[in-house]
Amino acid sequence: MRKMMWVRILIVMLFWLSCVDVWADEPATTEGSKIPPVVARVNGEEITEKQYVSMWYTLQRARMRMNRSKAMDPKYMDAMKQETIDRLVILVLLRQKADALEITPDPKEVEEKIEEMKVLRMGRGAGLLAAMGAGQPEEDWDRHRADLVTSMKIQELLKQEVHDKVSVTPAEVRAYYDDNPDEFRVSEEVCARHILIKVPPEADEAQRKEALRAIHDAAERIRKGETFKEVAKNVSQDGSASDGGNLGYFGRGVMVPEFEEVAFSLEEGKVSGVVETQFGYHLIKVDEKRSGSSIPFDEIKAGIEQMLKRRKAEFRGQEYIENLKAEADIEIIPF
Repeated sequence: MRKMMWVRILIVMLFWLSCVDVWADEPATTEGSKIPPVVARVNGEEITEKQYVSMWYTLQRARMRMNRSKAMDPKYMDAMKQETIDRLVILVLLRQKADALEITPDPKEVEEKIEEMKVLRMGRGAGLLAAMGAGQPEEDWDRHRADLVTSMKIQELLKQEVHDKVSVTPAEVRAYYDDNPDEFRVSEEVCARHILIKVPPEADEAQRKEALRAIHDAAERIRKGETFKEVAKNVSQDGSASDGGNLGYFGRGVMVPEFEEVAFSLEEGKVSGVVETQFGYHLIKVDEKRSGSSIPFDEIKAGIEQMLKRRKAEFRGQEYIENLKAEADIEIIPF
């Protein structure tokens, strides 16, 4: 599996921007090992303990949101230590390359983004501190500005060196379409409406009879000429009632079996008899049916082209990073 895909590179840059001093008071250890003042050197540039701790805890928070038990596993924690260093090394390599190519963000754009950050940070901070009866904290905006410039440099570098150099031919697009027919096949669908009279699981016989009477009354109103849509608005106890019972298009496997069986067997424009499901009693009307078919190539070719470009960019981005690593003088300090 590729260790760093194009999309993940951009995520790393967001992590870099979020590495503020909130973890400054955390113990500088990982699994009992003392973190050295310098954890790595990249072409002579030092990656410090502070940078490591900030990135490590940022990654840890993200991992815990996805899977807390896995994130706390000692074996996983050790693997994350290596990933933390790897990400920091990659960021330094990319920034160094951007500097070598004299890539410089537009100062006006930098300041616009800083102002956006101020609005977001000050707004959140002001609300919290007001509740605590405290004043607005001082922000180190020079440091935020430097981090932002680094991120923008890397984004432009990757655009120039990776994304802009990726191309996909019409023949490649067509070949992918022809070789992967299942990806472009639309299953059979129906567009249906329904009227629901709910029956709670704990309902007694009298309640069930009352619900059945109500659904039969609704069916009689439709038989006498009222539109299904209007009756649904009047009596249906489903959230779709305000839209005349409209459920939109759905394929097989979406609705409960009893409902699905009737909906897919009805002819267009027809109204079903009473259908009982776990939710209660229904009337179903099918407005339209779409048979299973393949999406025409002309309708999907632009999407395939963009998908293939993203895939190529991921491979090219990984290759680009590996080449930077191979050419660099990288020293990892063991701990």
